[in-house]
Amino acid sequence: MHYLAGLFLSLASVPGYTSASIPAGWAAMSIFLPLATWREARLTSLHFLLLAFLVYAALSISWTIIAWDGGFRLWQLTLIALAFYYGSSLPDLRQFVLGLACGCAVSSALSVAQWYGFQPVPHFATAAPAGLFYNPVFLGMTLSLVAIACLCLGLWPMIPLLLPGIYLSQSRGAWLSLGLGAIAWVMPSRWLPVLAIAFTLFAITIAPGDNDIERMAIWVSALAHLTPFGNGAGSFSNLLLLTGDSILQLDSAHNDALQLLFEFGIGTVPFLAIIACCLWRSHHSLWPVLASFTFLSFFSLPLFSPITACLFSICAGRIASDWDRVRRSLADRRRDWLLRYASERLRQSFTRRKTLPLQPGT
Repeated sequence: MHYLAGLFLSLASVPGYTSASIPAGWAAMSIFLPLATWREARLTSLHFLLLAFLVYAALSISWTIIAWDGGFRLWQLTLIALAFYYGSSLPDLRQFVLGLACGCAVSSALSVAQWYGFQPVPHFATAAPAGLFYNPVFLGMTLSLVAIACLCLGLWPMIPLLLPGIYLSQSRGAWLSLGLGAIAWVMPSRWLPVLAIAFTLFAITIAPGDNDIERMAIWVSALAHLTPFGNGAGSFSNLLLLTGDSILQLDSAHNDALQLLFEFGIGTVPFLAIIACCLWRSHHSLWPVLASFTFLSFFSLPLFSPITACLFSICAGRIASDWDRVRRSLADRRRDWLLRYASERLRQSFTRRKTLPLQPGT
């Protein structure tokens, strides 16, 4: 069943037939996730943090500009929460990731055909092939994360099938995230995503391309319109950007964290806390997926693309499944360290007093 769920998700969106963009992926998640979450999962504090975030997102619809946009965003976030629960209930993600990889391999093969002029499905009007993803950015981003998941779970024969699509997408972010995931797999470090993000921001600031300049303009505009409680779920699509003599209506901030802060303000804190807790566990086998996803989320929109959002949420749920036990273990180690430190200080103080020479008259 898990294999079929992954395969169904990766093949659900066929431009020109089932959809022209990405909503079909969310519809696929709406079908299989309620059926797949029958398995009982142990709820942790991170599950309740995610629930608190969902409640706030639902309340924010009351002050968003267009309620329909708020409802669509809430639908996406609810599916992300279901995927998180699904991941925390699975003892092994190999079957699901294998299904994803097989479906993505179809897109990778199709991108090769598109490169040679065969166009069975429409795609975004660029020179780069897009497979079944309509847009080459989504193709490269998705295939890179799925390849990293295959690397983490030992599904190595699937990786060569995904590389042609990553290469033909001509996406810098895809190659950077793939390289980051490989490094994280070899040398896990909690600071690795932070360093990668800082280095990339520095690079695009020194030598920005046209896309980088537009992206930074979007970030500046979004930062200028932040409010303490957010502008409401789905409100980012109402933000306008003045560029020269034209006005652009923005669909995405190309920065998931910034977009969440724009829409939910302080209500984003529980969601960011969940990501921080999962990223803290750098020695978990699935940690490279989260590290690469975090990197991509600063320059693209993997949280609002169904396959990448589902893969991230399932991996995060798997990492969070034993979070309370890990947290208690950390608390016990911290308490033991404090007790040892206090006893050592008392012992040193007592020893010093015994060795001090007696003063005359005492």
